Amino acid sequence: MTVLDESIKIATPDVGAPTRSTLPLPPGHGRIDINRVNGRSVATRCSAASPLKILTPRSQGNTASIVTSTYGGGLVGGDVIRVDLHASADTRTVLTTQASTKVYRTVGPPCRQELSVTLETDAIMICAPIRSSATPVRVWLNINA
Repeated sequence: MTVLDESIKIATPDVGAPTRSTLPLPPGHGRIDINRVNGRSVATRCSAASPLKILTPRSQGNTASIVTSTYGGGLVGGDVIRVDLHASADTRTVLTTQASTKVYRTVGPPCRQELSVTLETDAIMICAPIRSSATPVRVWLNINA
């Protein structure tokens, strides 16, 4: 807690305390925050751990474009790709993949893709495509309207 004077107190995390943005990402995980900046939807936080990579091409309108891909061009046994996306109020987002997701044969554990999305009031997200026929996809959607 930071105290500027007795009437103003600001809650601040302890120095060095891990937060959502400072914790290391597990392999294949990504975090994306979409916020309104000067009337446009912008990816203000975007991080990913290999084999996941996240691209944010510059868009001409007020919609944030997010493209996911993988290093090596596909998934192998045991790969877990998870994207956590938070879209603040009144944002517009298009989430897509660079190409269809390739899944290579393996005798090991299956790979999977997970998408967790939180949409605040009046946020809109379009998501396509996110799956291939060989990979199970789990989607969690939290709408705060």
